[in-house]
Amino acid sequence: MLTKQLFPLTNDKSWRSLLIRDGNLYLINQNYKTDDDFWEGYQKKGLLKKKKEVVIANISKLAHPEKNGRRLDVVASDGKFFMDFANENDLMEVTDYLQKERRLTATTNTVSTFKAISPSLIGLGLTALFTYVIYQDALVLEDGYTIDTSGRRSLFKLLFAWLAEKLGSQGTLIAGGVIGVICLYFLFKAMRNPPNEVVYE
Repeated sequence: MLTKQLFPLTNDKSWRSLLIRDGNLYLINQNYKTDDDFWEGYQKKGLLKKKKEVVIANISKLAHPEKNGRRLDVVASDGKFFMDFANENDLMEVTDYLQKERRLTATTNTVSTFKAISPSLIGLGLTALFTYVIYQDALVLEDGYTIDTSGRRSLFKLLFAWLAEKLGSQGTLIAGGVIGVICLYFLFKAMRNPPNEVVYE
C-alpha cells in the first residue's frame, strides 16, 4: 500500500509531479502540493502543459540504480519513459507498489559500459562546448571589441559574455580544463567499476 498518492518529480524539462490513482500513473510538468490541486490542474488545458497517463496494467519492466538512485525507468506498452524522484524513499515506495501490482521479479545486473559512462560523456561534451564559446568571447573582449548579446537566447549570451570578462581567455581554459579532468575521472571510474541496477520484469 502507498503512504501517499502524490509524488514530486525532478525531471529536467518534463515531469514535475506524479499522481497514482484508479490503476493509472498521471504525470504532469507542473508542481502540485495536494492530490486535489493536481487533479484539478490535470483536467485543465494549457499551451505549456505536458501530461501523460500510463495504465499500470500495461507496464512490463522497471529499472533503477541499485544504490543511491532516484531515477526509475519504465517500459509500458506505449513506450519508454523515466521519472526522477525527489528522494530515494519515494523511488522505492513507487517501485515496490508497481512491482507488486504487476507481479514483477527483481534481478540485479551490471549496467552496460556505454550507459555507465553516458553522464560523464555528456558532461565532457558540454564542458568542451561551453569552454570554446566562452574562450572565443574572451578573445573578442581582449581585442577591445564588444559582444552582441541581443536576439534569441540573449540571457545565455549575457552569461557567457560575463564569464568571459571575469575569467579571460587563460582563465577560461584553466576552468574548462579542471572541469574536463573531473569529468574524465568519473568516466574512467565508471568504466572500471560500472554500477549495478535492479531490473523488474
